[in-house]
Amino acid sequence: MGKVLIIGAGGVGTVVANKVAQNNDVFTEIMLASRTKSKCDAIAEDVRRRTGVTITTAKLMQTKCQNWLHYLMSLNQR
Repeated sequence: MGKVLIIGAGGVGTVVANKVAQNNDVFTEIMLASRTKSKCDAIAEDVRRRTGVTITTAKLMQTKCQNWLHYLMSLNQR
């Protein structure tokens, strides 16, 4: 049904990723993005092991604010 992009791989991002994965009938595509991709990968692997849900991960690049919308939309194209 829906796509969701979670930004941040800290405590809140971890909780959100787990809750979203529990509702995979609502969220059919999940992406977790952060400045540290390895943190995203670790969260995604933990969620996959526990729920069977696959989360796509991406590294957020530091960019100017006016470019964020364009950057986030480009993540969707991958």
